[in-house]
Amino acid sequence: MRTFVAIEVDQSCRQKLKNAIETLKPVSDGVRWVRDNALHLTLKFIGEVEENELPAAISAIQSGAAQSSPFKMEVAGISGFPPRGTPKVVFAAVQEPEGILKHLHESVDEALHHDLGVKQENRKFVPHITLGRVKKRSKAPTLDDMRDTVKDDYFGAVAISGMELIKSELTPDGPIYSTLHEFTLGG
Repeated sequence: MRTFVAIEVDQSCRQKLKNAIETLKPVSDGVRWVRDNALHLTLKFIGEVEENELPAAISAIQSGAAQSSPFKMEVAGISGFPPRGTPKVVFAAVQEPEGILKHLHESVDEALHHDLGVKQENRKFVPHITLGRVKKRSKAPTLDDMRDTVKDDYFGAVAISGMELIKSELTPDGPIYSTLHEFTLGG
């Protein structure tokens, strides 16, 4: 099964992100927008995990969660990959200046690599919440145009006390996410 570790945002932040997507839809042909129930921060994409590997994955993620304490993160700003021009991915930026989020990512990444052999990230961790994926770059606006369209790009300060192991089933209508396990930070 295809899996990843996610941090969910609260309802207030989710609603503001949904509002930004609704504002961008009419001016953004060529972008496939994320459904509001699928908005999250991907802490670590794991990939395929066999059913019999699930207990080891849960144990590894739990050890990473135990090394971190609850924290607050700020969700603000429209950005993308690449960060200039017409992006391939449109996202809301996430900041957590104390470094707890970065440490959590590194702990989970290391534990999954050590316990299950999951490939470690070789690029810099850029915390973000994906809003959409550009399917037709010729029809999509630039990031500057998107930023000009979304007048209020402060989506909130979100208190984080846990994370989830998510199963992702790919369908023609978009992925379907199911929570396999919830983890409490520091516990």
